[in-house]
Amino acid sequence: MKTIAKNLLKALARILLFPLVFGLFGQASCSKEDKIDPDDPIVGTWRMDYFYYSAEMDIEEVTGVITGIGRDMDNVLITFNADGTTSHNGRTFIVEETIMLAGHSTTTRRTTQPIIQNGTWEIRGNTLIVDRPGVIAPLVYPIEFWEDGNVLSLDAPQQLGFGPVTSIVSFRRVS
Repeated sequence: MKTIAKNLLKALARILLFPLVFGLFGQASCSKEDKIDPDDPIVGTWRMDYFYYSAEMDIEEVTGVITGIGRDMDNVLITFNADGTTSHNGRTFIVEETIMLAGHSTTTRRTTQPIIQNGTWEIRGNTLIVDRPGVIAPLVYPIEFWEDGNVLSLDAPQQLGFGPVTSIVSFRRVS
């Protein structure tokens, strides 16, 4: 029984680190060699309208799932400027996080910042690269535009210590 409790504590420690790691992930380096096209479809202001992540865990004898769903995102705005900078309006949103671990479920709500904040951006093919001050590596996201360029979707799959994380964030064009 002590082994299961010890494994459960290890799993919980990794889960509690998830929000910190989720906000800091990135895997590539970039340079600003190319000029930004002011007609680039990403230039403009976007309202966050969908935020979701999910990960399956299998840590020793403990298995589980963690999911996060964004709530109260109506006022979270991100701007991609033609000069290659990004900004956001400082608004936060709620992540409703559910952890199902060893057959038990817990749901919490926490306030968080959007994954794209003040910094610089560039697009390479279908990949958005965002540099933020204070973050060690750039954030790298495969992107897609929907509804005639009025919806921007970021797919941010990651591998953390307890398993792969699937996340999707989408924004709707404001201007």
